[in-house]
This record gives sequence, structure tokens and C-alpha cells, in this order.
Amino acid sequence: MGSGATCFNAAQMSILGWAAPVATISAASLPAGRWVTFEIPALSANPYNNLLVKPTWLPNLSSGPDARNLFVSYRAPVGCDKLISKAFLGMVELHSLILNFPESMPFANNITTLEAVVAPRTIWPAPAQRSLDGWRLAVRFVEQGPLSASAPWARVAICRYDVTRETGRCNNGLDDDCDGLTDLEDSDC
Repeated sequence: MGSGATCFNAAQMSILGWAAPVATISAASLPAGRWVTFEIPALSANPYNNLLVKPTWLPNLSSGPDARNLFVSYRAPVGCDKLISKAFLGMVELHSLILNFPESMPFANNITTLEAVVAPRTIWPAPAQRSLDGWRLAVRFVEQGPLSASAPWARVAICRYDVTRETGRCNNGLDDDCDGLTDLEDSDC
């Protein structure tokens, strides 16, 4: 396959042709302020095993030399992850990767960045850590199937935000800051 540093995460497994997304998400499929839920199998349980987020709502991240994509995957003790570190066991991982390589050199500079490890029933980033400088995306690890199952899965919800606090938009039926609370349910209103 060639030489170079490779991590067996969803991003680099996709480059190798060992993984493919269950869904590809962009601004067209993810309107701001709306949670969209997906079920993904464990990374080592199925070749269709991740969510590919193309952040087309962020011009500086979705095109040009720094174009980045975000891969959302779930790690469970099956297949080659049977002996995975407990730090990643049963967690959702978010990896970013620049994907605009020339076809003649698909592995040049293919460094992935681990953006986050999300525990069950938590949201990343926490509402207090939201910024308009980053992905403008929240990922909620809703639930998981039994880790002992032969085909473990995770249910993940994704929301795109364009404000870090709900204020001023308290009657539009949306979760504008993606904190899990809509309009008057949100203490920001």
C-alpha cells in the first residue's frame, strides 16, 4: 500500500477504500438550527460506517487549499477494534481531513486531526464552548446499542448553528444555537 503514517480512523480508512459514509452531509441536507439524526454502525463492523460532513456553510473550510471534511464514526470492540483502548471504547470520534489531493498523490499530507471524542448522552462542543470560528456544528451522541452485540451501532444527531446564543430568535421553532433547547425552552430567551 505504500509508506507513511496512517491511523485507522474513518477519514483515512475512506481514503484507502476500506470505509464509506452512511450519509454525506452539507448545507443542503442540514439546515441551520435543526437536529438531524443518523444511525451508524461501529467502524469495524461494516464498511459503510461513518458520516461525512462537507461544511459547505463555511466557505473558508469547504473550498480552496484548506478544504476540510469532518468524519463522524463510532468505535466498539468488534473486528480490528476488538482490543481498542478503553479511552475510545463506545465513543463517537470526529476526525477532520483535507480531501483535495491530486489523484496522482492521494496520500501526500493526508494528516487527520482528532477533533473530539464524544461520550454517550453528551453534546460536542458544550454550549459554553461554541464559537463561530470553528465548524459551527454540534454533535450529540444520543444512544448506543449493546457493546457486546455482533453489530454495535450508535445514534448520532447533528445540528448546524449560526449563532452561539438563542437570543433574538426565540419564536422561530429552531434550536438556533444547537444546545438541544428550542425557543422558550432555552434559558437564553
